[in-house]
Amino acid sequence: MYLAVEKDIQIDRKPIEMLAVDAGLHNIATTVNSLERKSSFYGKELRKLRAHFHLLPKALQMNGAYGALKRVGDKESRITNDILHKVSTAVVEEADRLKVGDHD
Repeated sequence: MYLAVEKDIQIDRKPIEMLAVDAGLHNIATTVNSLERKSSFYGKELRKLRAHFHLLPKALQMNGAYGALKRVGDKESRITNDILHKVSTAVVEEADRLKVGDHD
């Protein structure tokens, strides 16, 4: 189920910079900030990786290449961790660029 809610709010004080981060299934993270009001989507690389490695284990098992099967799984895990690290770094850099949380 997907649910989108939109609500107008009134803020009585000076607006501050905000960064909203949504973790999802299709995109690892989606961000939007209060200054640019433009969404950033992260995770395209991971979807491509998962698509690439989805059918590979079955083909290797059918050919009896069990050693290659383990190496493929290890490689997928390393690449996945690298992509997740890059996504989290990009989100933190976006927050730093906005100076989120540096208000008195």
